[in-house]
Amino acid sequence: ASEAPAASASAAAPSASEAPTGAIDVGVGTITPINKDTLAFFVQATETYSFSVAQAEGAQQAAKDLGVNLDVYWSGLDPALELSNYQQAISGGKYGGLVIQPVTTQLCQLIPVDAMKYQVLVEIIGTPVCVTGTETGDDMWAPGTTAYIDQQNMFPTIIEMMNSAKAVVGDGPKNVMMILGNEGHGNVVAFEEAWKSFSAENPDWTLVNKVYTDWTAPGAYTATQNALQADSNVDVILTSYVDITTGVVKAIADQKLTDKIMTFETSGGSEVSVDMINKGQLTGSMPQLAFDAGYRGVAIMVDSLNGIQPAKFNPSEKAAAIGLLTKDNVASFTPDH
Repeated sequence: ASEAPAASASAAAPSASEAPTGAIDVGVGTITPINKDTLAFFVQATETYSFSVAQAEGAQQAAKDLGVNLDVYWSGLDPALELSNYQQAISGGKYGGLVIQPVTTQLCQLIPVDAMKYQVLVEIIGTPVCVTGTETGDDMWAPGTTAYIDQQNMFPTIIEMMNSAKAVVGDGPKNVMMILGNEGHGNVVAFEEAWKSFSAENPDWTLVNKVYTDWTAPGAYTATQNALQADSNVDVILTSYVDITTGVVKAIADQKLTDKIMTFETSGGSEVSVDMINKGQLTGSMPQLAFDAGYRGVAIMVDSLNGIQPAKFNPSEKAAAIGLLTKDNVASFTPDH
């Protein structure tokens, strides 16, 4: 079972300072929450995605521990559904705060206006709402929001994964395939921008194919099968999420290429990731602590609802300290989902 972070809600934002009036500065003005004990958590995907389930469980545990009411909305990677739920939640008068992992960047324009109009705090988690793909630190924060909660899944972590993969693979030219989520998703944009930066420094790594998927194992399996059947001259595959990786390694095995292709993932570190590493199917995984992310997101929002100004950028220090998981260090790692 996953364990809640040991720190209190206030300690979750170490650079926070208490606002004298209880109002929170969101960059376009200040907000005094209408309700301090009820909030909503917007999960980007659905219950079929392993990370999303664990993230929601972490959020629910934080709400229980901190004595607040929490409703979970599942956005299903559907911009229209997310927008509909968002509009009802922010205008309905029930919630003092919304914690959102956004599907659509349309929220970038809506939140600064709506948050001030309805005096509801909005916190972004996991994917910047005003994304260009290269943001780091405070630049991940967006006007109109209280804070950005990092999940170790954007540009800095992706670059780290690529550099770590090169260290594991060794010198010499490599043909690379990337298997990603849906085109235009914030994480996918960051992955593409990270590759531009990495490949500029490592021109002997050649991108021979880039494949978009629906983030699921079956979808990734089919897409990878088709790509490898068309061209199996691949040395390294980079993936953007553990469920994608699950489909990828099955496709590699079915093509009898497990001993030839090294696979590395971001948004990993799950029990499934560990199992794939131990079986020799996955070479390296950058952990994304799902339960911890959901817990931190709610804990920091609860502080905000109680008048404590959060830091704009709230890193996943626990995940960042782990680095790339490989067969050499995975035995000492404990997944949180």
